[in-house]
Amino acid sequence: MTQRYRGIVEFFNNGWGFINSQNKDIERVFVFWTDIKMEGFKSLQPNQTVEFSIKRNEKGLQATNVTLIERNIVKHHTEDKFAWCKEGERLEEAFVKNIVPKINRKLKIHPDKKNDPTTIDLYNIETKQKADLKTQNTPFFTSSRYGYDPKYTVTFNRKDYERYKKLYPEVIIYWYVNWQQLIWKTIKVTPLEGVWEIPFSIMARYIENNKVPLHTYLNRINDDINAKDSYLFDLRTFNRLM
Repeated sequence: MTQRYRGIVEFFNNGWGFINSQNKDIERVFVFWTDIKMEGFKSLQPNQTVEFSIKRNEKGLQATNVTLIERNIVKHHTEDKFAWCKEGERLEEAFVKNIVPKINRKLKIHPDKKNDPTTIDLYNIETKQKADLKTQNTPFFTSSRYGYDPKYTVTFNRKDYERYKKLYPEVIIYWYVNWQQLIWKTIKVTPLEGVWEIPFSIMARYIENNKVPLHTYLNRINDDINAKDSYLFDLRTFNRLM
């Protein structure tokens, strides 16, 4: 059986372009309109997710049997880690400036962030605790398959769990949720905006006692950059601050 990959369309114009597989073994591949298997469709748009097989020719690796994968509408493509990291920096600054004064927490951007953008996001100058910010603007619309209400479901990457467990076991996590999309296909949620707080140690206990489900992202199975799976949590089990 031919192996199938998923990736992001980087560029497509005049019948040809590139797909970023986000897989270290094949990386960037060519794509031509003759290999797009969508009836009556000969073009692709940047940031679309596609599934494809590959073949090798004189120009390198080429995508074949390319099909489009339907996705939610989001500001950045969900597999574009660089874009989300840059967006994260902007959101951290906005959170500290606009939200922190409303939640009675003495939080600031962690000073190490200036030299190391991968370090923990926040620091509580009153309690001396490290903290991290999670921002979610799109509901997990299909979380009902796990018995969760999409309105209150947030996702926590397994990579983050492993990293915190090793480096920041005492960290406090703050969740800022503001649903920007309220409908996907036939699934609807009502508006929700707020800030929730939970110690990582409590989340870890849920995970280690198998109290929360682990969802695998089909679009990231062959992805070597982004997190491939996430745990689902119900916001109503967290402490709401705003």
